[in-house]
Amino acid sequence: MEALAFDSSQDLWLGLCGDFDLGYVVELTATGLRHLVAYGSAKFSVIIQDPLASSGHGAEYLGCPQALQFDPSGNLWVESPVTYDPFLYGTSLLEYTSDDLGSSGKPVPATVIEAPTSGGYSGPLDMTFDHAGNLWLVSGGILEYTAAQLAAGVHTDPNQTLIMGGDLSALEFVKSITFDANGNLWAAFETGGTGNAGGVEMFAAADLNGSGTVTPVPAITLNAALYGRHQDYSSFESPDGLAFDSQGDLWVANTLQPKAGLGSGSLVEFTPSELAASGSPVPVRAILANWFQTNLSSPDYMTFGPALP
Repeated sequence: MEALAFDSSQDLWLGLCGDFDLGYVVELTATGLRHLVAYGSAKFSVIIQDPLASSGHGAEYLGCPQALQFDPSGNLWVESPVTYDPFLYGTSLLEYTSDDLGSSGKPVPATVIEAPTSGGYSGPLDMTFDHAGNLWLVSGGILEYTAAQLAAGVHTDPNQTLIMGGDLSALEFVKSITFDANGNLWAAFETGGTGNAGGVEMFAAADLNGSGTVTPVPAITLNAALYGRHQDYSSFESPDGLAFDSQGDLWVANTLQPKAGLGSGSLVEFTPSELAASGSPVPVRAILANWFQTNLSSPDYMTFGPALP
């Protein structure tokens, strides 16, 4: 599994990878998820495949989906890496309409936007929509496609490319992005912070209205803090995922822990008061992986979904 997102009906959609670049987007209904919790198994209600993919032919569009997001109209956008013919498609943004997702099949995407191959583009990592319906994605920096560009449905360069700013910024190392309730952009970067352990930066909404290549200065920078009885744990250790919960707390997924024997990763939580200024806050809560149980492993991405009984 490479990506996940909930739709407006609380159904869960997953991006899956197969052999020979065979990618799938599948749906688990809210009812199926409840069965999964209660009984331990559930079937995919919808399976979307590439129209030309087979065991002997790589995908033309839907290679190995790395990120999924629904737009305000209920259409699904998929970030997919280089597939069968990189000269034609390269790394692409694909749109599947709500009609495409109504049943299993092999629909041709309604929109294909080829991501730029210049400017240090490093392949798809994460994407999200802002409150105005503009799409932001991580790729050797942070790229923005406006809602108007997405509606036009043509191959186009992004409206904005955010690149490395001041001395504290590390945008070329960004792994995940999300927006808070005020429209500020939060980015997790995997290196460059205190002890080279990575961290989180916030870019104010007022600084995200440009075009072309811009170098915004982060309004807030959060660096790693060591904590615990023996300072064994790190708040940021190669952070790979970000998500705000309904209380405005920020959760960060770390793929590593700093010392051997502590497990593979963690989820850590920060309150709005800890996010109000730059610093090295200690998380108010942490969920830790360990070597003896597969409870968490190395989390790469996460999202908050509906409450299940």
